[in-house]
Amino acid sequence: MADTKKIKVAEVEFQDEYKPEGKSFTIFYFKLKTEDGELARFSTNGRNQTKFLVGNEYEVVVTSKNNRSGINTFFDYSEAYKESHKSGSGSSSGGQKKGGAWQPYVRPRSEVMSIIAQSSYEAAVQASCKIAKDKLISVSQVKDIANILATFIAESSGLNSPECKTGVADKLKEANQKSIVYQTALKRAIDLLDLTNVPITRTTQGLITLTEEIVKDINEIANGL
Repeated sequence: MADTKKIKVAEVEFQDEYKPEGKSFTIFYFKLKTEDGELARFSTNGRNQTKFLVGNEYEVVVTSKNNRSGINTFFDYSEAYKESHKSGSGSSSGGQKKGGAWQPYVRPRSEVMSIIAQSSYEAAVQASCKIAKDKLISVSQVKDIANILATFIAESSGLNSPECKTGVADKLKEANQKSIVYQTALKRAIDLLDLTNVPITRTTQGLITLTEEIVKDINEIANGL
């Protein structure tokens, strides 16, 4: 009979992936280390996993499996943990049960990056119409601008940090909150391009510089309240 225990995740690292012959899906394997120093593996169906997040506690079933790399210890959610985290259980806003209390839901990095990609593409379209309306000859140019803007937001908010890429919940929450401010500031920077009497460098880099100034102003206002 498999053992059941409670763990707290200290580290998560991607190991490898495997696509079963004749199947359309891919299995992604990760290495996990608990705060007690125990090492184990787990599998998911997504490369940007949110199954086990660093800093969170889980009740897991411990099994031994013989696979391509030999005999390994594997973790998976216990049935009790799965039941307590079914959609609609606990907090109406979603979340994870930790130490008997429900914790706020933290968006996985892949979801946040999808949102940023969409808002950056929208910003790229709007900015292109104001800055380079007569210069664009291909939609791919808009994509290039959107990629620059999305990368800027991801870097500036901390979403490209090793902690966020490995699913550290607190860091993901903090970076997501920062990314929201940067996305808002970018939209307002594009609005300001209509003010022809205000000296603004009408280039992608000029737009980024203006966005950084607006973020600074927003934070100063918030800290002064």
